[in-house]
Amino acid sequence: MDPVLEPAGDHETHLWTQDRVQEWLFEEGLGDVASNFQTAKMDGRALLMLEAQHLGTELKDRKSVV
Repeated sequence: MDPVLEPAGDHETHLWTQDRVQEWLFEEGLGDVASNFQTAKMDGRALLMLEAQHLGTELKDRKSVV
């Protein structure tokens, strides 16, 4: 299951507010990128528009630095 498309327990991602996206990022251990999403004003609809491949590459690069 793709966590961007269907996060556990919350299947109406397209309705998420910017605050809910922030919560999800922290729940998924991605708090270090939350400010970037906040700056970009990412809500659920925008989150779903991200290409999963691009997002996966960005997160993989982030984890290799940690």
